[in-house]
Amino acid sequence: MPIFASPTETHSRAGVWKVALFVSDPPIEARRVLVIELPNQSTVPKPGVADDHGPARQTTRATRHLLVLLLIGDVTFMLLHIALKTGWISNPQYSVEMDRGYAEIYLYVQEYWAALLLIAVGWQRKRLIYPAWGLAFAYFVLDDSLQIHERLGGRVARALDLQPMIALRAQDFGELLVTVVAAAGLFLLIGICHWRSGSADRRISRHLFWLVVALAGFGVVTDMLHIMIPWGTTFLGLVEDGGEMVVISFVVAYAFGQSLLTRKEQRHPREPHSSPFVP
Repeated sequence: MPIFASPTETHSRAGVWKVALFVSDPPIEARRVLVIELPNQSTVPKPGVADDHGPARQTTRATRHLLVLLLIGDVTFMLLHIALKTGWISNPQYSVEMDRGYAEIYLYVQEYWAALLLIAVGWQRKRLIYPAWGLAFAYFVLDDSLQIHERLGGRVARALDLQPMIALRAQDFGELLVTVVAAAGLFLLIGICHWRSGSADRRISRHLFWLVVALAGFGVVTDMLHIMIPWGTTFLGLVEDGGEMVVISFVVAYAFGQSLLTRKEQRHPREPHSSPFVP
């Protein structure tokens, strides 16, 4: 008695095609003996394209939203600084160059957030490289708020009898020396932790390194130009302090994205570490 088997497509439901396999015997009515569910090709993500509902995509969106909010705050303080310099407002606390002004306090808070978030990522992933970077940003907020390099720089300049040159004061050379020594100690610790980390953590560490390089470009190099060049001081002051705020905003958003991504990866362990800015 011949038996004929033929697959027959029925209907699709929730992005899944049902294929029924019928076995028939001519004298007997056909009977369905097997149902196979196949994914609907229209709903399968293409290779290399992230799922819109995946944890990585959700983390990217949240990170970008936070970054936009932080950058709006940065631009707002820059506009208030310009309004102060052009005479629209008179409160000097709105200057981005003023110590412990509104903009600088905003910068302290961002650096504090960056330190805490990186320490939290280290706790979540059980990796020392993140607390090492968190310690660096903790030093940055202490240095900015307590004026560590300014105070120690003056003492170093007097102790070493540094002399002014190339339009820089002895105080400036003392501050630069204190900054170099502090950076050497911090990056020695970071370098050791970086060397002992895995490839994914090293990639994130490199991202943080280049962000800190950008921060140093605004905070150190532009600061020296601000002192050396007698003209355009208002513009250079805005570039220096405004640039620092923008870079720190990227650091905070990046650290937030890593913390959020780590929590989601713990629920979906098959997903590898990735950048929170790249879908």
